[in-house]
Amino acid sequence: MPKMVLVSRNGERQVPAERFFLGTFATATRADELLTAIHIPLAAGARRWGFEETSQRQGDFALVAVAATFTVDGGRCANARLGYAGVADHALRLAAAEASLEGQSPDETVFERVGTKAAEAADPPEDVHADAAYRRDLVRALTRRALSAAARR
Repeated sequence: MPKMVLVSRNGERQVPAERFFLGTFATATRADELLTAIHIPLAAGARRWGFEETSQRQGDFALVAVAATFTVDGGRCANARLGYAGVADHALRLAAAEASLEGQSPDETVFERVGTKAAEAADPPEDVHADAAYRRDLVRALTRRALSAAARR
């Protein structure tokens, strides 16, 4: 599990990544702390990965971004991780979508189903840039694309 290392005059503490990001521009860092390292464990075996995003203009914050990674064991997906940005006030994983990929063959039909499951599990915000329905549709499409890219690697 990735951990963030925070240092202050009082010493060092490590915060799991899933508890570090609290909201838009908000983290678990205290006023007297500095983020000095991020520990990411090496992936065992051959991990496949894919990343997709959509923004209004190149370089803007993504309306929705999806990072996908999994291994293939015996022709089946294992250790799936799907991370999303733009669907909440902080980056998050959608456990229901990850679970729907586990044990499945890495093919386009499965990836479409996982994208649909991700869209159902997402509860994106609405703002002046995109409404919730559009972001949900991006979650579906970008999940499928990120998984397809991962399968090709």
